[in-house]
Formats: sequence, C-alpha cells, structure tokens
Amino acid sequence: MKKNIQAEPTLSQEAAGQMLNNVFEACDFEPNRVPIEVLQSYSHYRRERNILQKAIIVLVVLLFLMLPVLFITANVDISWVEGTPPGSPIVQVLAKSVIPVESVVATMGDYTLEVYQVSEGIYQIHPNANGTLLVTVTLANKQFTEHTVEVLGVDVDPPVLMGSALANGELEIFFHDEVSTINFETIYAVDSKGKVVYPLRHDEGAVSVTFAYPEDYLNIFVSDNCGNTLQLVLTTH
Repeated sequence: MKKNIQAEPTLSQEAAGQMLNNVFEACDFEPNRVPIEVLQSYSHYRRERNILQKAIIVLVVLLFLMLPVLFITANVDISWVEGTPPGSPIVQVLAKSVIPVESVVATMGDYTLEVYQVSEGIYQIHPNANGTLLVTVTLANKQFTEHTVEVLGVDVDPPVLMGSALANGELEIFFHDEVSTINFETIYAVDSKGKVVYPLRHDEGAVSVTFAYPEDYLNIFVSDNCGNTLQLVLTTH
C-alpha cells in the first residue's frame, strides 16, 4: 500500500507561520487558515506580475519615444554642378537624414531619368531635355520629400549645315552648333556599298569636315558633344 509522503516544513516556514498566527491573535482576528507555502507562492506571483507590468510600461514608453522617427523626412538640397560642358547641365541632389535613404527617383513627365550616386548622400542627374524635373527622395521609414526644378540649357538640337565647297576632288562641309560644339571624332559616313568612310580631316576653327568626293552616294552622320546627330545624304547625280 502506497503512502503519500509530504515534505516536512522547514524551520523558517514554521517560524513564519507561528509569527503570522501571533499577529492575527494580537489583532483579535481569526487564526490564519491559509498555509504559509501558499502565501509565499502568491507573493512570488505578485512579484513576477509587477516585473511584467514594469516591462510593458517601459516598452510602451520606448515605442512612444520612437514614434516621431516614423515621420522624419529627408532634408534635400538641389543645385547645379559647375563647370559642365555647354548644353549638358547636371543636377546635384544632397539628401541629409538620420534615417537611411532608400531611393532617389527623378522624372520629367512620363520619363524616368538615371540617378547616379557619387558619394554618401550625394546624387547626380543628367537631364536630356528641358522642362520640369521632379526629384523624390524616399527614406527607409517610407517618408518621402519631393522637389521640382526647372531645367534649361539642355542642347537638344543637332548641328546645322551651313554650306559646302568642292575643290580638288575633296568636299569640305561647314556646320554650326548654337550651344555645344561638334564632336569631330565621331563623324563618319556610309557609302552606297555599305562601307564606312571617315573624313580626310577636320578644321575646328572653320567648323568643317572634309571627305573625298564620292562616286555616287554618301550618308553622313555629324554629332555634337551632347549626342545630337545631323544626318546628311550626299548624291552626285
């Protein structure tokens, strides 16, 4: 037959129980009927509960203090890069924030332009047209800042044919570009057989290029330093 074995109360528990009974008797209360072990376990429960409540309060306070961080936006400064070639302005974007920058987007109308990061917090944009440029800087907290800037001075016109002169079997062609300069190194032509033909020489002072006079046909391509290209068709018939 099995017997229930109960642990003998320790001396401290007996002393605590006797002391509690003495207090009840001195106060003329009924004797305590709750075992001291139960009272001790309830005391531990209250202590753990208080610790949990304090932890929750601290967490709520921290969340409250961090709440403004969710609404921080970037401090954005937009300027023009100095010393760029004529007709090729560059927009520089300086974004300052304690929150990391997630993206910088540049648009002109329905077109999205390339944005180049040159260093920490510094970005550059190369507009390819004149008009209103919209720059949107978005932080990691999803807050964004929008700035607009009017872009002027982008060269979108190709070189202009001014005239030509034929001498000694060579054709010298003269051009003019209002904003930028002719990129003589990129000038070439294609003859009637599909062969690429390069100029004999060029004259930057006269803004001219000289080809050997073709037998029947030349398709000439002349670009400026902004990438605008003039196409000429030369026939000898």
